[in-house]
Amino acid sequence: MKKLLSLLLALTMILPLVGCAAFAENADPIMITVIATSDVHGKVLPINYATGEPSPNVGLSMIASMIEQVRATEKNVVLVDGGDTVQGSAMTYYYSYFAPEKDDPMMKALRLMDYDMWCLGNHEFNNDLPILKRQIEYVMSPDNGEEHSVPMSAANFVAKGTEWDSWMGVPYIVKEFEGVKVGVIGMDTPNIPAWEVESHYEGIDFRNLVPTVEHFVPILREQEGCRGALRRGRRCFYRWQQPRGLRKPGSRND
Repeated sequence: MKKLLSLLLALTMILPLVGCAAFAENADPIMITVIATSDVHGKVLPINYATGEPSPNVGLSMIASMIEQVRATEKNVVLVDGGDTVQGSAMTYYYSYFAPEKDDPMMKALRLMDYDMWCLGNHEFNNDLPILKRQIEYVMSPDNGEEHSVPMSAANFVAKGTEWDSWMGVPYIVKEFEGVKVGVIGMDTPNIPAWEVESHYEGIDFRNLVPTVEHFVPILREQEGCRGALRRGRRCFYRWQQPRGLRKPGSRND
């Protein structure tokens, strides 16, 4: 039985819970809940890592139980992080530069919380490039006990000298809910060369968002069999409704 995804969404900056509806031919809805975090900036616990003082309402640990509650009540859930994750606290600076042999705590948190995708933000490139590569390799490493592999997606960060090969990670993931396939594309601002020194992004060809969406959405639809696509990252979301085909992306600034 064919099922069509008819509604996609716009996410706000921190922990939105958004339902999007997929419909079968008999019009029975299938609800998909998308949870998105963004701009966590190196905070796992709700404290100031430089002073040790409490810092209420920040940190992934503050929302972990909420995510578990949603997963316990909703069967179709996508959990993504929109980037600016590993920069911004004394803790992450220490692990980046002074304890490279240890597991990065932000990547460990994403793995323990079983995120479906991690998207890069521009602040991921504040540190030296080998640090970011090490973080990506760890977050995407195979499952290990309680830790789960998390795909990193930055579809518009293309390896230099290639047509559309990913610099690192994957351009998208595909989730299936009750027979409905949904593609999730991660992208980030292409303006990083204007803000960072070249050694922090060596080897990356930054593509604009619209051409990237126009390249990957037909792949998701025609090759992967997806009925809809969610673009997660720093700018916008994309949707289509069969059989209308490609639509121009709307915009939403994070």
